[in-house]
Amino acid sequence: MIAFQKYGQQHSKVVNKYLFYLGFLAFVGWVALIAIIIDNKAHKLVESPVFLNIVLHASAGIVFFLFIKKIIQSYMQMHLFTKENLFLVTTLARLIMLFSLVIEPAVHFSVSFVASSGDPDAELDIVTYLQHVNLVGFAAGYALHMVAAVFKVARDMEDESKFII
Repeated sequence: MIAFQKYGQQHSKVVNKYLFYLGFLAFVGWVALIAIIIDNKAHKLVESPVFLNIVLHASAGIVFFLFIKKIIQSYMQMHLFTKENLFLVTTLARLIMLFSLVIEPAVHFSVSFVASSGDPDAELDIVTYLQHVNLVGFAAGYALHMVAAVFKVARDMEDESKFII
């Protein structure tokens, strides 16, 4: 029990540092993105998507680390295989997969579409979408989803053992 609390305290501090860093990056990215949009230079986001990527990844990272923080807090309270914890892990896994396969590519495709409006020579097709699909992120989300499935089996076994005794 004490080991979980020590582990949780150590990693809560690390997660808080990451959240601060990602918050700073997201703020800088949003300021730059708004400045580019106000300046009517949306085509710059397609040519050099640095700030768009910073906004996307920092904002998603904040959401992901907030979930991780809740999971760590749950572990510190010795809630290992509870429904709430299982829900947090499963939701985090699904959000990572959704971000990797849908949100990030869709944002890039939408920005390309808006930036090329009025340009008849613009080539927007499935390749424009697929070049931004993050398969490594999807694999990480899927692996986390498998861990959640193991949690569910462990929770079911724990419930069964309560009925047997």
